Amino acid sequence: MPGSSGEILTELPSAYLPHPATGLLHLPRFLAKCAYVKHHGALPVSYAKNYKRGMDRFLCLHLGIDPAAVEKIVHECLDAGLDDAERDRRLGALFPAALGVAQWNRSYVQKG
Repeated sequence: MPGSSGEILTELPSAYLPHPATGLLHLPRFLAKCAYVKHHGALPVSYAKNYKRGMDRFLCLHLGIDPAAVEKIVHECLDAGLDDAERDRRLGALFPAALGVAQWNRSYVQKG
């Protein structure tokens, strides 16, 4: 695959684990990628090409939000030493009231 470094980030959670506060699949993985970028400056090449694109973007399109807004919240919370509960509270304020969890999760699993 062009641009692939072959590097695997084993610290990223499975894309099929639901986010504890919302139930959305893939969200914990996207949040972990945002945190990785904050701590390391960038993702490995094999991940960077799809960061805030690919499934990250599909999730944000489903929610009607910009992926950069999610990244900003994660980075601000890390900078301020805030916990996951505060991060999730801020994400909740960004997200629409109706998350469409069942629709997203069904679609996500079908996309594989």
